Amino acid sequence: MASGVQVADEVKQIFNVMKVVKNDDDEKERIRIVQLWIDGEIKVENIYREKDLEGVDNVFKFIKDLMRPDQSRYFLYDCHFDTKESGRKEELIFMMCCLFPSHITSKMASGVKVADEVKQIFNAMKVVKSDDDEKERIRIVVLHIDVEIKVEKIYRQKDLEDVEDVYKFVKNLMLADQCRYFLYDCHFETKEGIKKEELVFMMWAPGTSVLKGRMQYASSKSAIQKTTQGVKHVLEVNDIEDMDIDCFTDRLKQKVSKLEGHAA
Repeated sequence: MASGVQVADEVKQIFNVMKVVKNDDDEKERIRIVQLWIDGEIKVENIYREKDLEGVDNVFKFIKDLMRPDQSRYFLYDCHFDTKESGRKEELIFMMCCLFPSHITSKMASGVKVADEVKQIFNAMKVVKSDDDEKERIRIVVLHIDVEIKVEKIYRQKDLEDVEDVYKFVKNLMLADQCRYFLYDCHFETKEGIKKEELVFMMWAPGTSVLKGRMQYASSKSAIQKTTQGVKHVLEVNDIEDMDIDCFTDRLKQKVSKLEGHAA
């Protein structure tokens, strides 16, 4: 049966652009990957142009990494490849990614609510004032589900003074047997020498954790995302290898030279 879900006009316009590539088009503006999701209608979630992929070593691996085991998505992929017979080809591919348990969790919300403390902390992290005490700055918040989504642990700048590598510290908080949400005030430097501080939301749902927990965190994600609207980066992490520096910085979609003061 048909779902009755409509397709947004933007999707149709983007598809028409991808379908007809002109010789005089700016190659850097060429659309290579479009990620689509259902939110009332089928909408564009992310667009990756050629210029966004300049620092990406393997475009196919990049699109593979976009396919998360806890969510369903459609993809339009402008695939470039070489054949043994006729050389280089560029063909448009449509893909539907529907991996267990996403076909269950994408259809239902868990009903879990977000504690008021989480909202207050997010607002404090989102707006950092120049006259704020730097030592009191919130860098990492670990959230867990205990009836509602609650704060489990807060790490301020003063708590990390003896930590050699803040990013590795965050990575080590991701235990193989438990799911968690993270709010991470990420500090990095681009290859152009620009220092940036951007807020990252991560859902950690490892394949080695209990299935029931993975489903609960996946189905409750929409509740926490409504609370953390405006966060710069939303990442889903299902394997600790996804937290390798190269993979993480690629997902920031910027040319990162240093992450937390260390070469990336």
